[in-house]
Amino acid sequence: MIDLSIIKIPRLLNDRMLIPTCFDDSIATITTSFQRDYPFMYLHSWGFPYKESTKCISESFNWTDKKLECLRIYHGVVGEKVYVANGLESAIGRIEKALNNGISVLVSVSCFWTSWDKNYQIRDDIAHNFILTKVNLAENVFYGIDPYYNLTKVEIEKENLEKGLQTAVFFQLEDTYTNDALEFKNTLLQYLEMKLIEDSEEGGNGIKQFSKDILLKEMTEIDAQRLPFLMNKITSSRMEFAILLQYMSKKSKEGLFHTVAENVILIAQQWNIVCALFMKYFVVKDNRVLKKIVDKIEEINELENQTSRQLIDKLLL
Repeated sequence: MIDLSIIKIPRLLNDRMLIPTCFDDSIATITTSFQRDYPFMYLHSWGFPYKESTKCISESFNWTDKKLECLRIYHGVVGEKVYVANGLESAIGRIEKALNNGISVLVSVSCFWTSWDKNYQIRDDIAHNFILTKVNLAENVFYGIDPYYNLTKVEIEKENLEKGLQTAVFFQLEDTYTNDALEFKNTLLQYLEMKLIEDSEEGGNGIKQFSKDILLKEMTEIDAQRLPFLMNKITSSRMEFAILLQYMSKKSKEGLFHTVAENVILIAQQWNIVCALFMKYFVVKDNRVLKKIVDKIEEINELENQTSRQLIDKLLL
């Protein structure tokens, strides 16, 4: 059995926030076992991927997950994600082979088939991530750990794994990767300069467009179901970026980015207020609440731009 020590990413606000996710805790556990870092996987997290709504507002968000790509480039940990849709039997076979070779595997499994999850046998629309470390082929049982729930031993029958498995991530190390404080600073600077362009009027500021659409478009039932979750995701993305900045602060030794990290956490708290206001609106259906939401979002947009420029100034020192 592969011996892994559970690593839980620090909770900067509280456990009610989506950050860190079960995926993030599993990544942190695996990368730490390789004696590698992980925070720069959050490089692209501080964004707002929204374009003008053509149908319902919630369907105009388009996230691109670059965590595994950044993990490879900046920490030298290669994660190959295999989708069950491309072949269940092949995915299970690869998992069994990896475990028999002493290689742990990060799996994403429907909560409906994950016996220790709170949504077991309740919801099939939520996936949970954990790490498999051993397989008993004679008994058709897989064993592992669950960093998110802080469980050092979990088990899932092969039948349930086959029913619930969605993806599996297989890891290996690269020798060539970015691990220099100056390179990290330059990379972060390039990202932020591009972000400021995207956030400008000319770049089609997603936050401003979102606030306009809130008042112009009619809210749908799909919006009622998805917008609170999406605002939680925006909150989470700011918390992720704060974790990156805290890492950079330690890496730079001067603690240059600590204050900016605190500001980004404050921004995340403001987005959490937006989430609460949306939940209130879908109960009371009062347009005055929508106006409060728009005012709050415009306030956050200004705060985000100020914080971006503040961070760029520190990176140029």
